[in-house]
Amino acid sequence: MTEQNWYGGSTPIIFLRPIGIAAGDAMRLMEVAKRLRSSARWRMAPPGVAADAYLVHRHSILNADTDIAPTEPTRSSNSAWMASYSGHSQSSAMRHARKISLDHQGWHRGRPVCILGQGIDARDLEDDELAPLSFPDALVELERGLDVLLDELVGSRMLYTVGSLAWEQRLKWGTHHLHAIESGQLIAMIDPQSWQFYLLDGCGVERMAEADMVAKPRTVGFSAPGFHSFKLEVALWEFAKRCPEHLLEQILPATYLQEPLTHRRTPHLKENALGDHCVAILRALDTRSRTSDELQASLRLTRASLMRALTCLALVRAIQPEAKIPGGILNHMGSWWSRVTGKTPVNTIERRASPRLARQGA
Repeated sequence: MTEQNWYGGSTPIIFLRPIGIAAGDAMRLMEVAKRLRSSARWRMAPPGVAADAYLVHRHSILNADTDIAPTEPTRSSNSAWMASYSGHSQSSAMRHARKISLDHQGWHRGRPVCILGQGIDARDLEDDELAPLSFPDALVELERGLDVLLDELVGSRMLYTVGSLAWEQRLKWGTHHLHAIESGQLIAMIDPQSWQFYLLDGCGVERMAEADMVAKPRTVGFSAPGFHSFKLEVALWEFAKRCPEHLLEQILPATYLQEPLTHRRTPHLKENALGDHCVAILRALDTRSRTSDELQASLRLTRASLMRALTCLALVRAIQPEAKIPGGILNHMGSWWSRVTGKTPVNTIERRASPRLARQGA
């Protein structure tokens, strides 16, 4: 089986984190997951990146009737995810199979769980032993479990789709609303100036992905029955977090890699959604401006991790170069668009730096 070729940004990356699964088994499972033909591209969540879902051995699930929940020191949920990653070390401390508890939905820490090892008899295993998986049974469990995860992660997939479609039309943000029309029906409206988008109740991800984006002259406000409003910032964040790796260097302006960066504003996202890398970058920039090389060295980030984090933060305007790019990050995209399409766009993006817009999370 060969890995599917993915084009553009239409298929999001979904980050999984194994718990209680031996490192070798986890790597083998992820190699198979990468090759599944699916509506997502499955990847193991690297340290510092918030996981979307957990890949858990049944032996590592806390039994509410017989097990005592472990007492853990207070820390961010994302730090706890990192501590649970079984592939970091083979020391006796890291090999301890931490038990996790599930809520009434079968989720852990607000994330869905794919459970493997249902057919394994783990009664004779000690708590510090990682239960081995039985292949190919584990592969069948994996494929079925990932199908369920796709349904449970529909919210993230929808946000990614909206963010991707909005980004494709970024050169029209200054003067137009963007209407998503499918089968002749308006199913979404993106209003970049108010940093909002409106989604028709009951609209599915597949329908949104098939919609035609039509630019309409800006009007004041939007009101239509059956539509609900959401922050565009969250959709753009999901796009930057999950887009193909090769797009990052094309999205992020070179100025962000060459000039000292400053912390402009705090994104309207939960800290555990930001991930440890983005939180660390923002905290470092709170003390003084720093270049990307300084951030990479002081925070000990890989280049790939740095690029992903900076792109996410830049796209929601949480950071900016000390010497501002005329017209902002979107102006940079005009030159990239012309290189890709051969067309020369007219950038009509308006700069909005009013305190009111900043408070709204523009």
